[in-house]
Amino acid sequence: MALLFVLPQAGNADAFSCRFETECFESEACAETSFELSLSTEITGDAELVTDAETVGGIASRAPETTLFFNGNNENGSHLLTISHGAARYSVQYYAGPMVITYLGACEEAA
Repeated sequence: MALLFVLPQAGNADAFSCRFETECFESEACAETSFELSLSTEITGDAELVTDAETVGGIASRAPETTLFFNGNNENGSHLLTISHGAARYSVQYYAGPMVITYLGACEEAA
C-alpha cells in the first residue's frame, strides 16, 4: 500500500493522516494491527502528533524534499515518525520498562 504525496514548501502549515497495519513490540514477531495518527506541522518547525491515546509536541523537519521527520517526547516516552514517499515508520521508546514499539504503514496529506 503506497500512498504518494509531495511535501509543500517550508513554512506552509500542513497535516498528514497515517494508518499503520503492522506493529512490532520489542523483540517479539511483528503482528497485524489497525492504528492511526495525525500530524500537524509547519514542515520545518513546531509539530503536533495526535493518537487516540495521547498528543505529543515536537519538531518536524525534512530532508530530502520527499522525506519528513517528526521527533517529539512527552511524559511517556520519545516518539519518532518518518514519512518518505508515502511510506511511514513510527516508533515510540517508552521510559517505563524501557520498551519500544514500532509501527509500519503509510501517510498521506489530510484533506
